[in-house]
Amino acid sequence: MKCERVTLADGQVAIVCSRKARVSRCKVPGCTRAVASLCDGHTEATNPDTAKPDGCDLPICAHHAVPIGQDAHLCPRCAARAREVFEDLRRRCVELGEPIPRRLVPLQGEVWPEVHRGAYLVVSERPVPFLWFVGGTAHRLRIDAEIRWELEKLPGILALS
Repeated sequence: MKCERVTLADGQVAIVCSRKARVSRCKVPGCTRAVASLCDGHTEATNPDTAKPDGCDLPICAHHAVPIGQDAHLCPRCAARAREVFEDLRRRCVELGEPIPRRLVPLQGEVWPEVHRGAYLVVSERPVPFLWFVGGTAHRLRIDAEIRWELEKLPGILALS
């Protein structure tokens, strides 16, 4: 039997015992596995106070969690949305940007995703804001308001403002 000490609103302490601990379940439809993390993605809704996308925070199991960095995971829906944004930004960089030697890619800047298993984006703010796509080759594109809005849809890029 599991017992917990609980502090009530009036400051008194109570001991609550139960037969077994309640396990949170994954909220991906059809899944009953235990929750491993919360989704770090963004919803389509925008927070009116910050003008930034709201967080998803969907409870997900380890099976459905898509890692995008250290202690950062996406649910399947947010992962698909982030993949679409990433591919659109990659296409824009390659088609509209200029090819740059890989040795000139900045070491400072916001990287997405953090895991460098393949192609990735780098956002450098100084001296000029550029979006860099690094894959087999490197391309860079100057960041305008439209590109910045697309970048804010990627989890982890919200630090930019």
